[in-house]
Amino acid sequence: MHHGILIQQKKETDIKKKDSRKMLSIVLNSIQSNEYRSLGAELVANEMWNRMGFEEILANCKFTNREIALSKIVIDRRLIFPSSDFDTWKWLNNRNYPGRPKRYRQKSNLRDYRQIT
Repeated sequence: MHHGILIQQKKETDIKKKDSRKMLSIVLNSIQSNEYRSLGAELVANEMWNRMGFEEILANCKFTNREIALSKIVIDRRLIFPSSDFDTWKWLNNRNYPGRPKRYRQKSNLRDYRQIT
C-alpha cells in the first residue's frame, strides 16, 4: 500500500513539473543583465528578423541552415552598425550573440561567411 502512495505522489509531482514548464511569466521591469545596452540592439534586430520572416525567405532561396545563421549575424550587425564592416568582424571575434552556442568560435563564422560569398 505504501508503494502505491509513493507512485501516486510521484505522478502528481511529474504533472506539476510538466505544467510548470508550459508557461513562463516574466515581469519585463525585473529583467536584469550586465550588458543591457548592447543586448538591447540584438534583441530588437532578432525581433525584426522574426517579423520580416527572413529565415523562411532564405530557406525558400535554398540557403542551408548554416548560411541562414551567418546571414542573420551579418544582417543584425549591419542593422546595428550600418557603416562598419570592421565592427561586424570585431563583434564576431569578441562577443556572444543570442542563439550562438558558447563553445562555437565566432571567428570561424566570419571565415565561413567569406568563403560563401
